This record gives sequence, structure tokens and C-alpha cells, in this order.
Amino acid sequence: MNLEVLNKSEVIIQKVCLQNIVNEAEKIKTLFLTIFAQNEKLASARIQNLESELCKVLSERTEIQADVIHWKSQLDLAVKDVQKEKQEQVHLRSELKELTDKLSEQSEFCCSLGAACCTLLWKISRQESAIETLVSGCKNSEFLKLTCIAVQGYLAAYRTSDWPHHNTDEAKFILSICGIITNVAASSQGREYLASCQEGCEVMNTFISFIGKAPNGKSAQIKILMLMSLYNFSINSKGIKFLCSKRDLIPLLAKHFKEEKDAENQLRTLKLVQSLVCDETCASVCISELLQYLPKSQLQQMSKSSTPDIQIVSLEILSEVAACKTSTDTHKS
Repeated sequence: MNLEVLNKSEVIIQKVCLQNIVNEAEKIKTLFLTIFAQNEKLASARIQNLESELCKVLSERTEIQADVIHWKSQLDLAVKDVQKEKQEQVHLRSELKELTDKLSEQSEFCCSLGAACCTLLWKISRQESAIETLVSGCKNSEFLKLTCIAVQGYLAAYRTSDWPHHNTDEAKFILSICGIITNVAASSQGREYLASCQEGCEVMNTFISFIGKAPNGKSAQIKILMLMSLYNFSINSKGIKFLCSKRDLIPLLAKHFKEEKDAENQLRTLKLVQSLVCDETCASVCISELLQYLPKSQLQQMSKSSTPDIQIVSLEILSEVAACKTSTDTHKS
């Protein structure tokens, strides 16, 4: 292409060249329009998608706001309910404390009243005429049931916790009802009554269980009365038969003798053992069991005890053991 320069700012070109430039410009314009149209279409589609997503987001936001308002309302109601419940709990705690205090006062009063009444009844039961009245009364079986419940409850309440001092009303109550049973069993009529009724035998079962489970030392006075009751009970033919049927009684008594350091408890335990081994109907079985848990060598050692009464009873038991052995050897020969 030949160009003729007129001056520095002007150029002369041929018409054909100009037409080519125009054509190229048209092509570029068409291309730009096509690209712009495509971009516009894509942008429009994208805008529509964004608008759709925006509408969806706005809808979700509206729902969330509605949920927020709903749950906030629920929260306000829940807070009010909690505050109301707290107020009710405070009121109920106050009422519970008041009732607990009243119940405690009533319990202490009943315990004190029971201890006083049973202590008086214990003293009265030392008289033979009083025993006749007790065993012939209409409430005697209820009293025996009460004895079982009271002793079992006392053991359950304090077996694993601090054992009450013997001067407390509760301890006095348990001690006095055990004393009453001891005095009833000391009478022939009382023994017969206890051995002949289910409630009386249940009392003896309760006493045996208490001796085996109650802590040593702390419950010495109660155990002494229980051992005396069992001994008195064993004097009756039905009573000794009942006690001999208790296969764990001899092992329990032997264990109690070894572990209980109170001399009076040891003596009462030995006297009950003596009563069992002296009975002709079960002597051989009881002696055999006794020697398993209290060997003859230990009995001989007990016969040299510093306590005279334990010496005497131990010697008498050894005598029964020897007599039983002689009788057994005679029957064999």
C-alpha cells in the first residue's frame, strides 16, 4: 500500500485500503456485539440464579426469624415456668423442713414415750402375775411383732453407722423390750407361750440375727438380754427343739464368744451353748458342731479363765462332751 505523506498529521490512503479497514472494523464490531450478547446472556442467567438464591435465602431467613421469635417465646415461657417451679420448690422445701422437724419431734416424743412405757413394763414383768396378764392379753402377738420390727429397724439403721449411746431413748426402748421378752421367757408360762406361737419364734430368730450382725462391744447390754432370752427359751421342750433346728446357731455362738470381749456376754453365750449340748435330743449333733468351732483344747483353756463363772460353765460343757463321747463309744461297742 502506497501512502503519500502530506504533512505530519495527515496520511493519504487508497479507497480499497480504507474499505478493508472499514470491513475489519465492522467484523470487530460484530464480534464485540456477539461477545457482549453472550456475556449479557450469561450475566442475565447468573443474575436470575442469584436473585432466585437471594429469594430462597430471604425466605429461609424469614422462617428462621419466625423460628427465633417462636423459640424466644418458648424460652420466655420456660424461664417463667422455671422461676415458678423454683418458687414452688422453695415453698415445698420450707414445708418439707417444717414437716421433717415435726416428724422428728413426734419421733423423739414417741421414742421417749416408748422407752418410758417399756421401761415401766420391763419392771412390772419381773412379777409372775404380770407375766400371766401379758401372755393372756389380746395385744400380745402385736407386741411380739412390734419387737421384731423395732429390733430389725434398729439394726438396719445403725449397723453401718454410728451406734447410738446406751443412754439414748431409742437404745433404752430396744433394751426395755428385750428385757420384757427376757422376763416373759423366764416364766414357765411365758416360755410355753413364746415357743407355741409363730410370733414368739420369730422374736427368737430376730435375736439370733441381731447377735450375729450387731457390732461387738457397742451393743453388749442388748445382746446380754437377748442371750438370756434365748437361754430361758431353751428351757422349754418346744423351745430347745426350735433352737436345735437352727444349724447355724452353734457356729454363730462360737464366733460371738471369740469376738465379743465383754465377760458377761461370753458367760451368757456359754450358758446358751451349755443348754444346747445338754439336751438329749440334739446333744450329739450340737457337741459335734461345737467342737468344730470351739475345739476341746480351747474349752480347756476357757476352763482356766480368770472369770470364775466362765470357768464353771466351761468345765460343765467339757463334762457333757466327755459324757457324750463315752455314750457314743458304749453304743459302738
